[in-house]
Amino acid sequence: LILQEHRAGHAEFSTEIDESGIREMLDDAGKQIKIVFMCTPNNPTGSLIGMDQIARVCALADGRALVVVDEAYFEFAGGPSALTLLERHPNLVVLRTFSKAWAAAGVRLGLVAGNPELIALLQKVRAPYPLSSPQIAAAREATGPEAEQAMRRRVRELIARRDRFRDRLRALTCVRGTFASSANFLLVRFASAPVAIGAARSAGFILRDRSREPGLDGCVRITIGTESELTGLLGVFSEGT
Repeated sequence: LILQEHRAGHAEFSTEIDESGIREMLDDAGKQIKIVFMCTPNNPTGSLIGMDQIARVCALADGRALVVVDEAYFEFAGGPSALTLLERHPNLVVLRTFSKAWAAAGVRLGLVAGNPELIALLQKVRAPYPLSSPQIAAAREATGPEAEQAMRRRVRELIARRDRFRDRLRALTCVRGTFASSANFLLVRFASAPVAIGAARSAGFILRDRSREPGLDGCVRITIGTESELTGLLGVFSEGT
């Protein structure tokens, strides 16, 4: 990913796919790249990858590698989906899960969509009985009409909380910037990631340290919880972190 910074009193960061870097990797015969893996919304930044970008990467990898697009957080961003590109790009694979917006992580279930030849190949290597009857029943219950309405309501409420939380973070002196997010989390750049994480842990909040990853110095990923949890976390950050 290529990191970009936008300033208007508060730093807001965004990312985009490094297409030239992908091309160089694919052209390097010594690397023998077989899979190009992308996540949209991206983890941990929360940024979206445009359908035109995915299509171009598929074209670059055509005949050389699979392009796997993980849409685990898709419901928080809405359409369009890479599923719309499947007919035009047979080297594209799209992944989804029920563990995020559908709140069914315990079911341990997801799906893969791809061209018929690829799916037939996957069928040859999958376990003989990959899904149990209770698992199937739980998945049906978790994704029924009423559950879908509840999911969409939760997503709307979470997005509103996320945006309010981001706006309140901007007023804190310990925060250096935030990443534009289309997911159920925010990536935040602090003056000191260890200090922010330590203070949060002391107050009972577990945050994800991403500061050791390239370009993400000082960055911490915060999953959007309840209003009271976010208010409590803001209070921690306000106390001199």
